[in-house]
Amino acid sequence: MPYIQDHLHSDETIVHIAKLHWQPVATRLVGLAFWGGLCLFLYFRAGRLTTRLESLAVDLQATDPALMGLTIPPDAARYIQFVALLLLAIAVIRFVRFATWLVSVEYGVTTRRVMAKSGLVRRRTRDDLLSQIDSVRIRQGLFGRLFNYGTITLTSAGGGSQSWRQVASPVELLNKIENAAEQRGYGSLGPRAQPATPAPQSTPAGQTFPTRQPTKADEVKLAPAKPEPTQKKPSSPPAPKSPNQPESRGKPTP
Repeated sequence: MPYIQDHLHSDETIVHIAKLHWQPVATRLVGLAFWGGLCLFLYFRAGRLTTRLESLAVDLQATDPALMGLTIPPDAARYIQFVALLLLAIAVIRFVRFATWLVSVEYGVTTRRVMAKSGLVRRRTRDDLLSQIDSVRIRQGLFGRLFNYGTITLTSAGGGSQSWRQVASPVELLNKIENAAEQRGYGSLGPRAQPATPAPQSTPAGQTFPTRQPTKADEVKLAPAKPEPTQKKPSSPPAPKSPNQPESRGKPTP
């Protein structure tokens, strides 16, 4: 919890700190311990195991002549010890990673955010505002339902998500997150819907509305505009006749 306390804002307080459940943690530790113990047993008992394999091969050759070529390599004990050390190294690495995550993980809900942190050398943090959380999903298996633990996945509006694994009382934790969001004024968790555009109101059949009497201003606006008078262009005088041009006379009538 030091990370969450050290990164609080001035107007921010802690609402809830999620705790890991003991059952999945104990199951993981017991499994790794059994894995490591089996590897140590194979390493220190490799010689005796090789001797028993050789005696078993001899017995099989005596019962079935087709298995006459079945032999155990003389350096089989070294191979068994090498495999045992390799598996033991994998078990140790997995134990160190799990122990590091176990002592460094922090899940918390504040009045403004949900915060998660894990890792000692390589620290991984995730902070999401309560106003940006779109959905919260809970996953519980058979043992999770029996012992009341599970994994909570928080999805934010930007598309990112964070998973809180193996937390105790996941339903109670979900209620804490929803209460913090409602107290902040964000409402219930989920996508924030845009305000709908009001639909135009239709007039019921048979309903009439009072009409307004037209005023002089309305009559002026509605009156047709008078066309402007057009001015006639003065006609040009006839062109003077040329003296050399003969006069055109009509044909005399008989």
